[in-house]
Amino acid sequence: MTWAETINGIVPRQVLTARAGYEVTRQVHPLCPSVASVSAEYGVGWDTAGSAMTCCGTSLVDDPRRVGSVRALGVDEHSYLAAHPTHTTVYAATFVNLDRRMVIDLFEGKSAVKLPR
Repeated sequence: MTWAETINGIVPRQVLTARAGYEVTRQVHPLCPSVASVSAEYGVGWDTAGSAMTCCGTSLVDDPRRVGSVRALGVDEHSYLAAHPTHTTVYAATFVNLDRRMVIDLFEGKSAVKLPR
C-alpha cells in the first residue's frame, strides 16, 4: 500500500524539515564547517543538506535587510572554471560590503557590461 500526507514545515520531496534546513544553513555559513560535516551530523547526504540550504537560504539571501546601507563597495573577479576544449574560462564577480566584510552578491562574468544595473 502507498500513501502520502502533507505535514506543515516539511516541503514536498524534502527529507529535512524547514527548521532543520534553516539550522543546516545557519551552521554552514557563519560557523564555516563543511557541508559534509553538517550533513553527517543530521544523518543525511551532502546533496540533501545542499538542497535544504538552497531552499532555506534563498529567502535569507533575497532579504533586502541582509545588506543594509553600503558605504564602501568592493568588486573583485576570479575564475572558477578553467578553460578546456569545449568552453572558455568562466569568471565570477563578487560584490563585498567592505565595512561589514560581507559578500553582497556574486555575478557570472568579469565585465561591467554583464553586471546587473
